[in-house]
Amino acid sequence: MIREDDGFDITKRKEQELQSGGTYPVVTGSIVDQQKAQEQTIGATSHGATSKISKKYTDLIFKASGKYGNWDPDHTIEVGDWGEVDRDTGKFIRQGNLFRDPECSTLLSDVADARLVKTGSPEDVLRITAGAKMKLNNDLYPEVGAMGLGVRVSSSWEFTPQNRAAVLTATNAYSNYLKVEAVFPKLRNLRKLGGKAIVTKAVHCPAYALLLTEKGKGGKASLSLHTGTWDVGAGAGAKWKFTTESGFWRTACGYRTNLDGKDAVYTPLYKLEKIHRGWWPRYRGAAPTMEELMRDDYNPPWDDLDENGDEIPPEDSPISPDF
Repeated sequence: MIREDDGFDITKRKEQELQSGGTYPVVTGSIVDQQKAQEQTIGATSHGATSKISKKYTDLIFKASGKYGNWDPDHTIEVGDWGEVDRDTGKFIRQGNLFRDPECSTLLSDVADARLVKTGSPEDVLRITAGAKMKLNNDLYPEVGAMGLGVRVSSSWEFTPQNRAAVLTATNAYSNYLKVEAVFPKLRNLRKLGGKAIVTKAVHCPAYALLLTEKGKGGKASLSLHTGTWDVGAGAGAKWKFTTESGFWRTACGYRTNLDGKDAVYTPLYKLEKIHRGWWPRYRGAAPTMEELMRDDYNPPWDDLDENGDEIPPEDSPISPDF
């Protein structure tokens, strides 16, 4: 099953520190020209530009899905985390966790653990695309060859130079959900959670690929995940392969390589909400549920962004594009 949410060989290495303090992943690949282009991008990017890139990516994914794209999925985000979204970078800043905070855990102590968090069914592939001109193909699980090797994911896109685009692909993704109807009423009067962003859904996976295209530059991009001996439950030989004419891919492949190992846990996507603390308005028709009364969306703390990732003054903001 492949899911479209409302909306070369590489394993991610440690990020290379820039002289200015920003970071970018070091990328290796069999396409020399692409590697050189990425290295030039790394060398020319300042810390401020890096912040705008992560913010722009987060904004595009949010507009397409209503959830926050994590520009650095290695930074694990868990259900119950609470804090704020950095207005400059778009990154979630954790200030605590509902289940580890003494005050919160005391208030939740009379709720059975099974009623606090639930885990959804795993998905073979989760993909969110924002701003792509078209998808050229979208194949899943082609034939496995005689050597036990196959292609788990194979997709390609075409992008327009008129606007930037973002792509998120995650394999074997699973979601943890906060049981809001059981948790939020217990914490409604806790002052320190007022207006705070609370992670109510976190998507985890062992492999991901992210792409943000460049400003004013369209072109084609492709992505595939080549697999090994999946029938024995191991990911030996699993590798991402990709190309792009605009922007660059950020990838990681952390499947276990033997039956005794463990898959890596990345968090490429998460949903934020806040506890509703105001007066409950009167409604006509069917009364809302307690869950609907207690929860509010936590929207990005910035105005519309231009193609550089800078905020557009409200009076100058155009109508948001239809993703």
